[in-house]
Order: sequence, then structure tokens, then C-alpha cells
Amino acid sequence: MPVEELVKAMQDQTKVLAQLVEQQGHRSKENGYHSKAALTAHTGTFLHGPGGLFNTPGLESPIFSTHVHAYGLGQLLRAFPTNQTHPWFGLITGFGGEVGSEPTDPCDDAPTGYIKSGTLTAKFGHVSRDTNTIRLPDTIVKLNRGDFTDLQLANAILNPESQGVYYPNDISEQGMLDMVTKAEQVIVGVNLERKLSNLLWAGDGTGAADTGDGYREFPGLASQVATGQVDAETNAAMASADSIVMTHNYGNVETVDIVRPLQLMERHLFQLAMDTQIAPVTWVLVMRPDLWERVSDVWPIQYNTQPTALAVAGAANERLRIMLDGRTNIDQRDAMRAGLYLDINGRRYNVVLDNMIPVEDNQSGVGLGMDEFASSIYFLPLTVRGMMPVLYWEYLDHQLSVPQTNLLRGMETWYSDGGRFLWSYDGIFTCFKLKAEVDPRVVLRTPWLAGVLQDVVWTSELPSRDPDPDSSYWKDGGVSLRNIAGPTRYAAWL
Repeated sequence: MPVEELVKAMQDQTKVLAQLVEQQGHRSKENGYHSKAALTAHTGTFLHGPGGLFNTPGLESPIFSTHVHAYGLGQLLRAFPTNQTHPWFGLITGFGGEVGSEPTDPCDDAPTGYIKSGTLTAKFGHVSRDTNTIRLPDTIVKLNRGDFTDLQLANAILNPESQGVYYPNDISEQGMLDMVTKAEQVIVGVNLERKLSNLLWAGDGTGAADTGDGYREFPGLASQVATGQVDAETNAAMASADSIVMTHNYGNVETVDIVRPLQLMERHLFQLAMDTQIAPVTWVLVMRPDLWERVSDVWPIQYNTQPTALAVAGAANERLRIMLDGRTNIDQRDAMRAGLYLDINGRRYNVVLDNMIPVEDNQSGVGLGMDEFASSIYFLPLTVRGMMPVLYWEYLDHQLSVPQTNLLRGMETWYSDGGRFLWSYDGIFTCFKLKAEVDPRVVLRTPWLAGVLQDVVWTSELPSRDPDPDSSYWKDGGVSLRNIAGPTRYAAWL
């Protein structure tokens, strides 16, 4: 390969690699720094050449991905930078009962009262993901002239809505079929997207799942939308801050009324928002896609028959007639699916589909049958009083560390996405690896305006593919290494 092409190939690995390798090489000798993280041999994915994923002779240019990405609520929430590790969110939890008796004379003492307050708090998590070790010369080798590098990715691997939320903006699929460093960064993006979208719901804020400062979980919404809210400073109970937690008792939406519990929850939360003068509130309903498919199937019939069911319960001898039109029901169902909404008590709410909400199946030990699944439906407030966010992301602002890192000669770090993600480079000679890390938390400022309907069962004979590798419905295949030996070669000097 001509020298010019070799230099260009090396520079194309990433926007910064050429600079980082040169700087690291000089500064390591200069300052005595050494690396424990990067290995001295290439452990990353080979794309071309011996063992390369795409070194198959005659491989057609379009490459399709079968990877299922995570999506849902997380991409919808706003995010704010902060450097407060232990915030206090103040509440006025109520005014106690009166103290004292009514006065007998005009100048006698009258009853008094007390105001009560409470606090909520939030906790950062810490998640990081590395690339494998990359040896720069190994990123540019080709097996033979039949190993082409004109491949084109036909469909996206990473969810573009997750960019800057679950993975850094400077990760992209462009060039990943030809550049090893790009491919390794995409692996980091996929792993961060999966992990953070899972923690949004299932994060354990107690510390039981933490492995130390290297990995910490923030409390997910499954533990924040809860009863038993307490003052963050004194542990005193704050019943007025409790969420509405209901159960469907593992009833199947096809046979057990799903409309009534959601009507009760909506009416309670809507009235509470009015009574506490915090309206208008923007709520969304969040559920798994397969559950939404079944809820929207039965909703038109169950919703339109609610008055009849209540009348029968109150007047058993009353003769009632209900007329249901199949075409109308289908039209309502299709309109709800196309618009992603549910009408509850005469008010319309947007539905958010999230494929990382925890789900149970017949392997979970809760008595579900074949093709039965159970999960939760969340009723979550996004904003109050019009535009004030009450459910949002916060992240440790790594921009604030720049004056510190400027003093550390020989260390290569940079941030992206306004300080949300911190990148670092570690290398020894021409071997290097990259690390991306983030310190996020999800904040629910008004848990008393949130609700969850748990243990909702639905039937699916053909469940959707799952993005979680721990799920029985996650699929992959193929190989990570191919034709490592290459063709047998002979020469006079062998």
C-alpha cells in the first residue's frame, strides 16, 4: 500500500486518534505515565483481513442489521446538567390539625396550627463502557484485493433518538464497516443504550447492585413511583407524597376489565392536581409495545360499556340494551394505535411505548401460562403548571472538570453532549482503548402525581423481539471472527 494511503487510513480511524497516539507516546516517556488498561495486542473486532467480519469474497455492498435497539420514555425526557451530588427537593406536605380550643372571650387564645414540610432527594449512578484494545496497524490490513471496503450499512443500528441521551453524539455508524475504531465505538453505544434504558426503570438505588465507585445504579422509576415516601432527612413518613400503586392481580386484559382501574387512577390524579392547584399537568401513559397492542384491542369495547356495567351493578333489575358496532370499534382501535393515545374519563392522554419496562413470562415463577406476559402500565407527569418539568434527567456536568484536566499533562480526556458524557483515552505505544462514562439520574419531583398499575397480563402468540440480551426473546447469531487463518501460502523461504 502506498505511504499516502497508509497515512490516510490511519487518520480516518477517528477524528482524534492520530493526535492522541502521537501525544500519548511523547508524554508517556516524558512524564513516566504508563497504562494498565490497554493491552499490548489487538482484541477488538476485525472488519477486514484475516478474521475480519466482512472479508468474504464477493460480499455484496448493502449490509443489513438485525439488531433490536431500546426505545421509550428516556428519549422523551429533558436533561439538565448539575454538580449537586445530593440535592434536596422541598415540599409542603400539609397543615396539621388545629391546636387548642375555641375562645370563650374575645381576648382568649384561639386555636393555632402548624405547617409541615418534607424533602425528597435523588442519587447519581455511574456507568461506563470501554472499547476493546485496538492496535493501530491491525486496523488497516487487508487480506487481498477481493476484500472490498465499499460496504454500506442499509439500516440504523443505534436509535437516533437515543443519541446524546443514552450514548454520546460523537458515536455514529458512519464508516463503522471499514474503520475498527468506529465499530468499537458503536459497540460502546449499543451497550450504553441498553444499560441506561434498563436502569431508567429497574435501577436499584439502595446500593445492593453497585460494585463500588466504578459502577453505581440510580433509582429507577419502578422504585420512585411508590407508596411509603419518606422525608429524605428524617425518614418521617410523607403519605401525601405517595404515588398511586394499584395491581391488576395478574388479570388478563382480554378477560379482566382494564378500563376501570385506569379510570380510577386518572380521576384521582386529575382531581389531586386540581385540588393542589398544580394543574395543568402533562401526563403520559407508558407501557410495553405488546401490552399496548392488547390494550388497544379491548379498550373500545370495555370503555364504551363502562356505563352499562355500573348501571347493572346499581340496579340489577333494570333492563339495559347496548349496541356495539364492530366497524366503529375497529376504527376507534386503529385511530388510537395510529395516534398513540387513550381516552380516559373524557380526557386524552398520549401513550409512550417502551420496550425496556420489566416484564414477566411463564419462566418467572408467578403462575403465568404459555404465551402469557405480565408488566406494568405507568401514568407519569412530565410537566406541571404548563411548562415546569417534574420528570427529567440530570447528569453530572463533566464540563466543570476541564480546568482540572488541563493541569494533568499526559492524560487525554474530553467531554461531549454539553458535558453529559466523559471520554478518556488510554494507550501504550500503538495500542489503545477508549472509555465513555456518564453519571446520570432520573428525577421525579412529584411522585404523588404519578401512578402505576402493576401485574397486567396479556397474551401474545408471537411476542416481539427484545433488546435485552438477558431476555428469552433476544436473538442474535453469526460469528465475531471469521476465516482467521486465511489461505495457505507457500514461498521459497517457508
